[in-house]
Amino acid sequence: MNMRYLTDTEIINWNDKIKSSNYMIRPSSHNRSGNVDIVFVQKTNTLNTINSQSTFVETTDPSIRFNYLFSISSTRTKEFWEIFNRRKSVPIGTCTRYKEKIEEISFDEVAMTESKEVTNHKIKELEYTRYSYELKGKLSQIIAFTTTIEDTIKFFTKIYGYTENGKEVILTNFPIGQVCSKKSDKSTDYIVLDYDYIVIFNEFKINYKIAKMEWSPNSPIVTYGEPETVTEDELCFSRNNRIDNILEQ
Repeated sequence: MNMRYLTDTEIINWNDKIKSSNYMIRPSSHNRSGNVDIVFVQKTNTLNTINSQSTFVETTDPSIRFNYLFSISSTRTKEFWEIFNRRKSVPIGTCTRYKEKIEEISFDEVAMTESKEVTNHKIKELEYTRYSYELKGKLSQIIAFTTTIEDTIKFFTKIYGYTENGKEVILTNFPIGQVCSKKSDKSTDYIVLDYDYIVIFNEFKINYKIAKMEWSPNSPIVTYGEPETVTEDELCFSRNNRIDNILEQ
């Protein structure tokens, strides 16, 4: 099963986000796999006759409050949340550990959201929708939720871009609905049905779900073969489709 594992760097970077709290987190290796667990650490102050000093001790997954906000192009909010819902269904493979207890990480967005504010604003020529969350819950749940949002943002920015005057640009070489061919079979047309979003360590890749097209010129019917997933390196532009576009001009 495809799972999302947090890297050491992603885990350590959370210490900057929660630096105002009494908690820290760190990655911890284990012998179950090549990935790491999350271990939570609490800072405590120890008083003595000379001075006070801080000590750090491992603790259970703490409950915290956390504010989180981001903006999306207003014309593409539907597509953003479609990607989010797809990513939300991918389990978090990273676990938390306290002493000998290992727990999986998941999140319930509704339960952990104390408030959510949605506002529209404009930057230069582009309209944005801003989402502002006030979250409360286990730190691991907040990490899982915001990681899913940030993964969605990374994929989203691989698909959509904008010029300085606000014109949208599709950044993928083979958008959904485009006719293409395989490099290994340039005489056959395929249609791009959907994107497939892959995270391997810190690499974010978009693969393509395609299906072979069976049709003849001027036919009212197009049939398709079994869908398959391929990488962008396996695809090329359709020679037949390009010829048709030239003839139509």
